[in-house]
This record gives sequence, C-alpha cells and structure tokens, in this order.
Amino acid sequence: MRPRRLAGVVALTLSTLLHTLPSGAGESPTLSAGSRHTCAIDASDALHCWGDDARGQSSPPPLDPPGSGWRAVTASKGGCHTCGLTLRGEARCWGCDDHGETTGVPAVADDRWIALAAGNGFTCGVAAVDRAIRCWGRFLPQIPAPSQPPWYGPWAAVTAGEDWVCALRRSDRTARCRGWSAAGQAIVPERLANVAFDAVSAGFAHTCGVASEDRSVRCWGEDLFGEASAAPNAGGVVLSDDADTSSDDADTSVRVDPFPDRWGGVAAGARWTCGVRGAARSLRCWGLTRDYPDEAKAAYDEFGQVTAVAGLASAGACSFEAIAAGKRHACGVLRYSRGDDAHDDAGARGEAGDSTNEDGGAPPGHSPGAIVCWGSDSHGQASPPTGESDGVALPFRAWPSVAEAEDSGAGFLDLRASGAFDASRFTCDRTGVDDELTTASSSDAASRRTRAVAVAAAASAAMVVATAGPRGA
Repeated sequence: MRPRRLAGVVALTLSTLLHTLPSGAGESPTLSAGSRHTCAIDASDALHCWGDDARGQSSPPPLDPPGSGWRAVTASKGGCHTCGLTLRGEARCWGCDDHGETTGVPAVADDRWIALAAGNGFTCGVAAVDRAIRCWGRFLPQIPAPSQPPWYGPWAAVTAGEDWVCALRRSDRTARCRGWSAAGQAIVPERLANVAFDAVSAGFAHTCGVASEDRSVRCWGEDLFGEASAAPNAGGVVLSDDADTSSDDADTSVRVDPFPDRWGGVAAGARWTCGVRGAARSLRCWGLTRDYPDEAKAAYDEFGQVTAVAGLASAGACSFEAIAAGKRHACGVLRYSRGDDAHDDAGARGEAGDSTNEDGGAPPGHSPGAIVCWGSDSHGQASPPTGESDGVALPFRAWPSVAEAEDSGAGFLDLRASGAFDASRFTCDRTGVDDELTTASSSDAASRRTRAVAVAAAASAAMVVATAGPRGA
C-alpha cells in the first residue's frame, strides 16, 4: 500500500472515532470470577453461576417476588462465597459462612447498596444513602468491624482482593486501599495518589486500574512475574480478512486501531493480569507464564491464563466488552467473534487442550454477548452456560444500566465500546499476541526462572511454618 493512502486511512479513522473511543475501567459489576467459580447476569437480569458449588457459592438464592432480577454480582477471590445486588439494591450473600461473610450483612438506611465486593472470608459494600463502606466477616487491618463506625467517603465503587479492599472516591475517583499489604497491594503509591480511575481491580497480591485521563493501565503491589509492570506495548495496523495489499484500491480493506495504547478494561488475577486494549478491544494478558523449572511448578499453578490468549484469537474470540479475573481463570463477554463452527474445543484452547483440559479457553463461534473463559477448568469455572438450552437469555450483560451507573458515580459506562466502531472489520490479532509472548519469554526467562525457584523455596518454608502453629489474624 502507498504511504499516502495509509496515512489518509489513519487520519480518516482518527477523525471518525475521536469522540467515540471507549474509555477504561476495571471489572464490570455484572461479571465476576472467583477462585473456582464464576457468575454473570444475563439479558433478563437473571443470575447464573458455574464452577465449584461445594459450599453453595454457585447456587444463587431465589428472589422474592419471583422474576425480580439482579444488578450486580461479586464472586469471592480466595474464598467460597458470592454476593449480589438485586435490582432494588438489596444485598444477598450465599456460600460458605465461616466468618460471617454471608450472614453478617449489616443493616443500612433504606436497605440499599450501590456496590459489593467479596474477598477471602469477608465482604464489603458501599451503602446507597451515606456512601460509606461497611465490611463484615474476617478481620482486616484498618477495616472497621460491623459494630464500629464505617469507612466514610463518600465512595463510588469498591473492589476486594484476597485480603484487602480498594475503593474510589465519588468526588474525584482517586483510589484508596486498606487491609493486609505484604506486597504493597493495599498501599496506593504516592505517584498515583491523585490519579483518577474509572475503576480498579484487586487480585491476589496486586491491584490494577485504568487511569481516567489517558486510559493507561496503572498497577501496584507484587510484581514477581511482571503482573504489575509488563502490560504489552501497542500493536500496529490490523488488516481485515479480505485485505489485498497488492492493490492500490485496498484502502477500504485496511483498518487501523487509532488508539492502541488506550485500555478499555483490566482485571487482576493471581500473579497475572488481563485487559482489553484499543478501539478494537482486543484481549491482552501478561504476568505468570509456563516458563518455570519443574521445582517451581508445584508452588505456582499456571493454566494458560496468559498463553491461552493466542489460541482464543485463532479460534475467533477477537473483541471483548468486559473481562473478569479469578485465581487461575478468566472470563469475558464477547463484543465480536470471528469464530468458525468448524473449529472444535481444542482449537480454542490456548494450547493443545480439549473441553476438559485445564489449559483451556472456550469453544469458538460464540455470538456477541456470549461468555468465553480460559485458564483452569478444574471445577467447571471456565465452562460457562452458552444459551437458551442452559436457561440463559443472551446477551450477557457486560455493563450496568445507565441508571445503575449514575447511582454509584463510578466510571463503568465510560468504557463501553462505541457503537460507531465496527470491530468486525478487524482480524483477530494473534500475530501481535505471539510476538508479545515471545519477546517476554526470551527477554527475561532466566530471571523469572531464578525468581520462581526462590519463591517456591520461600513458599515451602512458609508452609512448614504454617503447620507448626495457628495462623495469625
């Protein structure tokens, strides 16, 4: 293609999309991935959960009156319980209750909440009337007990990691965190203290968010495998399937992502992170990969949370509305899929997996609004319901309603994909994914091996200490 023609395409695309670019945020309140289960809300406001149900965490309670719906859900990271908000804003929790994390919901004015977040043995929520955060369940440092005055804000959103909580101020969307912080995950760095976020996502030892101003990913906390620092750089031009670069008239077949460095979502897992990037909302993941010696694999389970992305792209999972990260798996609501029904499950999984392999993703060929998952499927947490036969009214809700978002004051709807942008004209950019994985693997494989061995040894030592006496609070 001639340079002038390509420049013209770039300029035209920039002009067309400048005012419609989706902005960034963390995880949507309508999709949540926990340690070994996942929950999502469908088009009829019905709640569906799948995966581990040993403690009832995947069995939502019936609502009264029957047929009323849900507006938000949070699956516990590190624990075995789930909480949700009804359309009216009432909090409901189910699953394990070893610390009162499900039955200890405090009474608040008008019995209404705007946000909930579930961690390992605890739950926190933002009350609708006073916008204060109240937590119940397991003790966390600096988090008031239910009998104490709450954590006043006013707050717009809250996210829970395994043992800490982060929240966004309603006034300026700056982030503040409390709880256990062995890796600094609950201490917002000074450089980010005044940064506004549309939302943040707390994982298992690190926290990430998308800055409101420039839509960049900002992370803090543990960074052993690059999960807080190795967000991939932008890709280049992406050609549509029918592109013919040998022709001077091929301009209409070229589609350029004009904002490849702007992120439209981020989700923090256990030593890995995923996000959706650019106007095309392509999936990228980074952090923990398989490049470990055998002695480290027992300490750090890795099931393709990062490496499966290339397989998903090959299978046609191109563009995601929203994503959520659990401990060893992730799920996303598709915006657009170029899937081919001729593919089988093995082609969609990040490596050479099948529908029961833990190295996997999801079958290709799903329609927009369907959910695909990748990573560990040890308890079925990466095998979502697919449609009417499973009682699901597609599409799954990727975002809260306008009224719900305005009620909270959080920036969730700022990141919705622009209706004016046609993601179907983009190919699945597997080449960029492969290049990123190859570069990351070759550049610091030795250092990551060394760190993995060291951490494996430390983990073994910690296990010995833990078995010698009771755990601290």
